[in-house]
Amino acid sequence: MLPILLLILKIIGIAVLALLGLAVVILLLVLVVPVRYALAGSFDGNVRLQARITWLLHAVSVTGTYGDGLDMAVKILGIRLFQKKEAGDERPVDLDTEEEDREEERDLLKTGPDPDREQTAEEETEDREDPVSHDETELCEEDLWPEEETPGEKGKRRKKDGPFFSGIADSVRKTAGSVRGQWEKLWEFKEKAAAFLTDGENQKTLKLIFGQLRAMICHILPGKVKGKVTFGTEDPAFMGQVLAILSVVYTWYGDSVEITPVFDEKILEAEGRIKGRLRAGTLLVLALRILLNKNFRLLVRRWRRSGGK
Repeated sequence: MLPILLLILKIIGIAVLALLGLAVVILLLVLVVPVRYALAGSFDGNVRLQARITWLLHAVSVTGTYGDGLDMAVKILGIRLFQKKEAGDERPVDLDTEEEDREEERDLLKTGPDPDREQTAEEETEDREDPVSHDETELCEEDLWPEEETPGEKGKRRKKDGPFFSGIADSVRKTAGSVRGQWEKLWEFKEKAAAFLTDGENQKTLKLIFGQLRAMICHILPGKVKGKVTFGTEDPAFMGQVLAILSVVYTWYGDSVEITPVFDEKILEAEGRIKGRLRAGTLLVLALRILLNKNFRLLVRRWRRSGGK
């Protein structure tokens, strides 16, 4: 009985170790094997795009194209798991609304105009034609020559106008108080920011964060870029300005993008492709360098205690 129990425990241990080894291998593959991406496109009045993402020697691949419509597919070990095709966008017509309008037109032609509506229109016409009485339009002599106001009446009128001006004064005071409060908050924020930036440890932490973020961006950006652009306008002055700007940023695109200017024709055509790769392990290491910084964790704890302020 005991040998059988030991044999079962041995089999279970081997199975657990095998599963752990498989999990470690998969984790290493995810961290070490890069994800490769490629994007190609062209423009000659119409936009055409083609994208592809692959991992582990195309064991997992995602492809997509966009032209007349969207076509996307996901494959694992050559087996298609997902595919989506979309044609060009078409705006459907609201047939129910059109059919209701047609039925109303048919009913109107069959039954003729509504007598109740005619009666209502006649009553409205009569109301409009009803002349105003002579007594209402006649102006009396007192309206033409109003009596002079006594000092007491002038004082009463000023009291009536008082709430209007007091309301304006209240709104001005409220606006001034709001502006003063905002200015005090801004000044307090400026003082806190100055104290934060002048601290030596905080400066080291910020330098570390910006350095790691810069490394992440450089790692994600494509390693190969190739393109060709042909453009032109009928305005030589504008073309000169564009070429001047391109000459300033030439160090960014270099020989990877070929630019052909056309001075006597309005045209815009472009085509290009980019390729790159990224490793999850590299991004994880760069992020851990920030998270393991003692001062960074201290700043995060202070930020949480203050309620994110």
